[in-house]
Amino acid sequence: MIGALLLTTSALALPPAADDAAGQAFTKVIERMDAVERSLRTSTFRFYQREWVDGRMSDLVVLAVKLRHPHDRFLEYVGDKHTGRKVLYRGPSWNDGDMRVDPNLPLTPNLNLDPNGRLATDGQRYTILEMSVSRTVKLVVRDAIKVRDHPSWVPQVQDLGVEMVHGEQGRCFDTVSPKDEDPSFYGSRTKLCVNEKVGLPNLLKTWNVEDGAMRLVEDYAYIGMVVNPALSDADFDPDAAGF
Repeated sequence: MIGALLLTTSALALPPAADDAAGQAFTKVIERMDAVERSLRTSTFRFYQREWVDGRMSDLVVLAVKLRHPHDRFLEYVGDKHTGRKVLYRGPSWNDGDMRVDPNLPLTPNLNLDPNGRLATDGQRYTILEMSVSRTVKLVVRDAIKVRDHPSWVPQVQDLGVEMVHGEQGRCFDTVSPKDEDPSFYGSRTKLCVNEKVGLPNLLKTWNVEDGAMRLVEDYAYIGMVVNPALSDADFDPDAAGF
C-alpha cells in the first residue's frame, strides 16, 4: 500500500463531479488501483490498441489476453485486423526465450521471435513484455506521487464522471502533467477511466508531443477484466492453443 505517498484530498484543485463534492474521487481511485494491482497474479481481458507509430495512428487491433505473473502471456487477435493470429511467451527459460507466433496465414509456419527484436516490435510502441494492466497502474500512480511531492506543482485533474468504454462503464478523469518541466512523466495529458467493480483501468489515452505536434499517441482499453482467475499451465500450452 502506498498510504501516505498518495495525493492528499486537498491537493485536488480542479472542480469535482456533482457526486464528488468533497473532491476525493481521484485519490480513492488511485489508492484502490494500487492495492488491486499489488494483489494481481493472473488476469484475462480484451485489449483494444491504437498507437502513434511511424508518423501515423495505427489501425485498431483487439486481442484476447491471458496473463500470469511473472512471464506467461497468451494473445489472440480477435478484431478485424490479423484475426486468428496468436502469440505465446513463457519467459526466458521456454523456447530459448523467444515468443511463438502463429501468423494464421496460408502456407506460413509458426515463427519463433526474440520479443525485443525488430520483427517482434515492428509497428509497436512496446514489447509483449510490457503488455499488462500492471504497467498502466504503476505509471499512473508514479506520476500522481511525483506531482504530489513537488512543492510548486498543482495537480490538474478533471473528474469527467461515468462514461461508456467499449460497452463497459468507467469512471473517467482527465489529467495534465508538467512534462515540459520533467520529461520523465508518462504523458503530457492522459485520460484515465476505471472499472469501479474491479478497481482497475479500462481506458488509458495518452497525449504527447511527437513529430512536432501534440498528438494522441496511445489509446488503450482493457475490457472485461477478470482479476486473479485460476489460470494453469494448460492455459499457456502451445498444443492446447493450436500452435
